[in-house]
Amino acid sequence: MTLFPQVNVLGLLLMGPLLAIASETFVVLIFIGVYLIALAASLTFMASALRTTQMNVAFALLFGLQSSLFFGFVSFCLTLPI
Repeated sequence: MTLFPQVNVLGLLLMGPLLAIASETFVVLIFIGVYLIALAASLTFMASALRTTQMNVAFALLFGLQSSLFFGFVSFCLTLPI
């Protein structure tokens, strides 16, 4: 049991410089855009490696977005191991 809140160091390192020059809303939109592009690219690579159709990528993208957005998007993305 810890008495102090856990500090999200990766979030501070990534968002700190961006928050100095842009608003928080814009920074979150940047994070969402990067996440969506990376997710689509990884699903496309996986579909080509498995030799399946691109329709499976669309279904997987919809499922991935639906399940992760409900749990706090930015905190979810920033706590993923690199």
